[in-house]
Amino acid sequence: MALQTRYFLPNEVSWPDNVHKIDQWLNPDKVEFKDVGDLGQCSCAGDCFLDTCNNAEGAVDCTEDTCNLYGRCSNAPRNLSTLKLFDTGRVGVGVSPAPT
Repeated sequence: MALQTRYFLPNEVSWPDNVHKIDQWLNPDKVEFKDVGDLGQCSCAGDCFLDTCNNAEGAVDCTEDTCNLYGRCSNAPRNLSTLKLFDTGRVGVGVSPAPT
């Protein structure tokens, strides 16, 4: 008996009118953030996760200067023009880069 595999292809949904795509950090209300100090460079290999990365544990984004992976990890901000919204069919709307 062959094993059947089901694939779910989520439906793309449009961006809400009140959500604006940005390509830089914005702080129009000039909110001041507490200085958490220098956490040093993480020593992660492969990827940065909450349980292995001192930056992620400290709620700080990895950057080119603070990450052993030069900020190319799961704990770094992304600027992708290909982001799309999808209805997951289970847990609401999700964000994913569109296939190129």
